[in-house]
Amino acid sequence: TVPPALALLLAELLLLRGQESILLTVAIASLGLPLGHLLLFFPSGILQFCLPGLIGPSAGLCMAQLLGGDRGYQLCAIPAACIAAFHGMCLLRVLKMGGW
Repeated sequence: TVPPALALLLAELLLLRGQESILLTVAIASLGLPLGHLLLFFPSGILQFCLPGLIGPSAGLCMAQLLGGDRGYQLCAIPAACIAAFHGMCLLRVLKMGGW
């Protein structure tokens, strides 16, 4: 799920930045797919476990900003932070139990 989410995140960030060219946005977003796969090749379990917990909520917040403006962002900021924090707590539990 990381590669498509990273592509979506890149596209949303470009749209929030005010990028007018949809062709450029699609071209840069398409770089998110190989970049996401490259990030998953790192031999670090911590990095591979953290990526979905960071990229997913970030993409959700960008989408809330695009669709709902500042009010949408404010409504989604706390739930997204809770998701990221819960993912971090799960990572700590895995590290403790796995003996990494």
